[in-house]
Amino acid sequence: MAKFIKIKKESFAASLNYTADMIIGVDNVALVKKGSNSAVNANEATIFFLDASSYITFEDTAKGADIVTGINNALTANPGGVVANVHLDSSIEITAITVA
Repeated sequence: MAKFIKIKKESFAASLNYTADMIIGVDNVALVKKGSNSAVNANEATIFFLDASSYITFEDTAKGADIVTGINNALTANPGGVVANVHLDSSIEITAITVA
């Protein structure tokens, strides 16, 4: 059975125009780290996928480590279901996303 993590739409800045929660399949996640694909950056958190070329980078000023912690907690959660919520502090508002 597939497992997913969910980032609630409320975690995204209104300017990103997300009107639904983001669902990410965990079977393809290889690594979650603070920073981007090319650098460590306190503003960013990146999920790298198993194909070694795809990733999603989330950005919020000085909150990269907090986003990583929320994602890692959801990845290791055992809620008894197939979707685990990424719990982000209400002070976190993802302001930019890069997908490759």
